[in-house]
Amino acid sequence: MYKEERYSEILELARENGYVTVEFLVKQVHASPASIRRDLTALEKDGYIRRSYGGASYIADGENVSVPYMMRKYKHKKEKNIIAKKAASLIHDGDIVFIDNSTTASYLAPYLTEKKNITVMSNNMTLIMTLAQHSVEVICTGGHVRGQNSLFGTLTERAFASMRADIGFFSSTALSKKGEILDSSQARHYIHLCEHCDKRVYLCNEEKIGAKARYCIMTLDDVDVVVSDRDIRGELETEFDNVEFI
Repeated sequence: MYKEERYSEILELARENGYVTVEFLVKQVHASPASIRRDLTALEKDGYIRRSYGGASYIADGENVSVPYMMRKYKHKKEKNIIAKKAASLIHDGDIVFIDNSTTASYLAPYLTEKKNITVMSNNMTLIMTLAQHSVEVICTGGHVRGQNSLFGTLTERAFASMRADIGFFSSTALSKKGEILDSSQARHYIHLCEHCDKRVYLCNEEKIGAKARYCIMTLDDVDVVVSDRDIRGELETEFDNVEFI
């Protein structure tokens, strides 16, 4: 297991239980006590947990800093793979495709390499680097680098606005039960991505429903398709007849 995967699993266990011991984590994560202690030290240094004798307690979401990309990438890996496989079925050979910087969108990469003559524009650096190693035409939006994976800013927005795509994929931090698509930033590339593609696809695994985020970037009325790991319509307070759920 990669270090980032261990970090993600430890954080998830700490969040679920409130407090976890080293002994408990050794059994759950299948790592040595020494490795677990080093991981806990690193996570405490970054502000995600608080160490105590023999274990650690989780710091509530409102107190900690945003989780790094590589840790988010491995969280809900199975669900994100399910979503990516469903989403890729919407892409046809020859399509021009917009893809955002989300970790969920990164899981599209292996399925995109199976398509013929597609062009992908993205601000997702992980996806760009992966596709560049295969015979996929990739256009990088450019922009300011944020974190380990993302490009943002005016250059990114202009890039998405400069082309017309057949289909665009994006995700966000949360989805309210009223159908509000929420995110932790007001980045406007979402708007340009969606305005300049013929089909707008929102990628949403179940854990995002009812989660909290500061900004409402759009609503489900602004998308054409919602792709999730299971049928989420029963979780929503409003019916969206204009949206296809898969």
